[in-house]
Parts: sequence; C-alpha cells; structure tokens
Amino acid sequence: MAQRGGSVISHVRFGEEVYSPLIPRGKADFMVALEELEGLRYTYFLKSSAQVILNSKQVAPSIIIPENSSYPENVKEKLESCGFRVDAIKALEIAKELGNLKVENIILVGALSRYLPFTMADWQKTIEESVPVKTIEINMKAFETGRNR
Repeated sequence: MAQRGGSVISHVRFGEEVYSPLIPRGKADFMVALEELEGLRYTYFLKSSAQVILNSKQVAPSIIIPENSSYPENVKEKLESCGFRVDAIKALEIAKELGNLKVENIILVGALSRYLPFTMADWQKTIEESVPVKTIEINMKAFETGRNR
C-alpha cells in the first residue's frame, strides 16, 4: 500500500496478557513513525504519555496538491504539544553516513530499543535471524547507532 501512496500501520503487542493483536485507541505506549505525517496521523492510538520515535523525514502523499494543501510543519513540536515524548531522528541521513540507505528502519528500531525490556543479546540474536547473513554487520551498526543517539 505505501508504494502506491497508501498508508500502512502495524501493531505489536507483548506482555503477560495479550488478548488481541490490535492496540485499542489511547492505549499504545510507543509509536515508531517512519515519516512525519504518519506520526501525526495515528496519534489517536497513543496514551497521553506515549513515547514517539519519529523519523524526521517528509514524504508528501500523492493526495497533497501543492495549490490546495501543504505538508504539516513543525511535526515534532505538534506531537510534543499533545504531551507525547518525541525522539526525532534523521534516520535517512544516518543511513547515508553508514553507506546503506536500506538500514533506515533498523536505526529507528535501535532508538526504540532504549525503552523496551530486552537485552542487547536479545536484539542481536533477533537481527541476526532476520536479515541476510551478508548484511548482519551493517544492520547491527545501524541498530547500535540508533540506540546510542
């Protein structure tokens, strides 16, 4: 859907008691927004004290016609004014510095990892099992860069 101008949303729930894969409105503790407008679009899922990992990247949807509307400005500030805690990360720039644009998302996962109760060994094992062997090193470097920002 995103490749055709649509919006994609995924929910991840874990804990002692999870009765549904979907997060009810106003109950999410975290949001990872891969671009700024997505960060604004789904705030209704968040608790008032939620943590937002915001990729400081703007991708104008095809429905924005420059003459009639514009991309929202100051997205980080708008999110913060709602009471959310926001880590704004220029993941695309970091990925460019690392030499691989494909690690943009894992940089954001690294930033999110600071807030979740998993060990570095857990994260490393998951990354090693989830990416092609030849990309483990760059993915781990991207993860650690995001985690340490």
